[in-house]
This record gives sequence, structure tokens and C-alpha cells, in this order.
Amino acid sequence: MAGSAGTFTAGIIGLFVAIVVAVALFPSITSGVNSLTSGATPQLTGTPATLVGQVPLFVALALMLVAVGFAISYLHRKGAFALDSVSTYPSYPTVNA
Repeated sequence: MAGSAGTFTAGIIGLFVAIVVAVALFPSITSGVNSLTSGATPQLTGTPATLVGQVPLFVALALMLVAVGFAISYLHRKGAFALDSVSTYPSYPTVNA
């Protein structure tokens, strides 16, 4: 059990570091996108501006996926997903002859 507790602690630390890095970089990413796509003379217009404007959204989605992936991994290790004991083959009724 000590190994799984250590793995869990390492996972929590990794998740915390990912959240801190994403939150620290998010304002910088947003200001960079805004400087490229808005202002008196934007450097990007049209489709490229639209695509670059979506970068902060994808950063936030990636952070959410990391958190959800950690939660699923934690629940799987705790046995919340008891699919290991479920057979993937259909069970047919037996006929008594």
C-alpha cells in the first residue's frame, strides 16, 4: 500500500504543478493573443485571427483534461470502475433438455 500512496502523492503534486503553470501562463497567453488579433493594426486578421483567438480556450480545455484524467486514474485505482470482473461475452440462457 505504501507504493500506491506514494504514486497518489506524486500524482497530486504533478496535478498541482500543471495547474500552477497553466494559471501562471494563462494571462501571458491571453495578452499575446490579444496583441496579435486586436488593436489599431492587428497582425492577424480573418481565419488566422480566429484560430489564434481559440488558443486560450484550448489551454483551458487541456488543463481540464489533465484534471479529469487524474480523477479517472484515481478512481480506477480505487476500484470504482469494476469493469475487470465484468465479462465482455454475452450470457446465453441454458436450455435443460
